[in-house]
Amino acid sequence: MADVDGIFSSGARPPPPPWIRLDTGSTTMVPLALGLYALCFGLVSMIIKERLYLSEAFVATMYGVLIGPVCLNLVNPAEWAEIPRFTLEFSRFIIAIQVMAAGVTLPK
Repeated sequence: MADVDGIFSSGARPPPPPWIRLDTGSTTMVPLALGLYALCFGLVSMIIKERLYLSEAFVATMYGVLIGPVCLNLVNPAEWAEIPRFTLEFSRFIIAIQVMAAGVTLPK
């Protein structure tokens, strides 16, 4: 990639824009892992619940063990600096979703 001034002629690439850089810290990995779990479980929940006779709680527990520090070590809460702050914010997020879901299912 050659520029008019020859800045990039040496083969070095410019840094990516800020919206492309990814933060792979724990605070982004946990919502990613939970979102992937919800998406994947939603796609195969009929097979898991009705054909394999496994409960949702068992599958969620096994997923937690799999991504946790015991197996893959993708999510390790012991390494987080601000566990109470993250727990508070994540709890607020989950409560907001639950209140919205309850409001949608109320009769008119």
